[in-house]
Amino acid sequence: MSDQGGRPLGDLCDQNRGITYGIVKVGEFVADGVPVIRGGDIRDGRIAFNKDKRVSREVSEQYRRTILRGGEIVINLIAEPGHCAIVPQEMEGFNVSRDVAVIALNESVNHEYVDWYLKSPTAIEWVRARLSGSVTQKINLSVLRQIPVPIPPRTHQDAIAEILGALAKKIAVNQN
Repeated sequence: MSDQGGRPLGDLCDQNRGITYGIVKVGEFVADGVPVIRGGDIRDGRIAFNKDKRVSREVSEQYRRTILRGGEIVINLIAEPGHCAIVPQEMEGFNVSRDVAVIALNESVNHEYVDWYLKSPTAIEWVRARLSGSVTQKINLSVLRQIPVPIPPRTHQDAIAEILGALAKKIAVNQN
């Protein structure tokens, strides 16, 4: 896909929240603190949260921009393009670590459609060609904001997301 093949991901975001990364120094984990999602928690389109990963409310409040509301897309920024998931409502109030980007899309696009696109071979290859870092490959936020996302009419986005979601559910059932 050429760079002209879609709208930049950053243009599809809520103007007040955009795309940003989380807590730089999580410090000591606090038993009754705010749950924190790390990059390794995002796999296979899901967030496999470990309940032991918590940070103080004071630290979380310093990173208010990444306090989750539910419905955002979170993506692992370290070395592995394509590991992303939509934040479920039950994770409202959680926060994320530095190795996770929060993508707060606006309502003009189907969030599931964009999530599926970010997992596609086309998007993964586009990002992989732009990874930075010599030892640990990282996805730079400026690169993430520029990913060209094809934007068909909303009815097509909805249909694509519904079909891919149904297929994913059937695959999951067959794997059990």
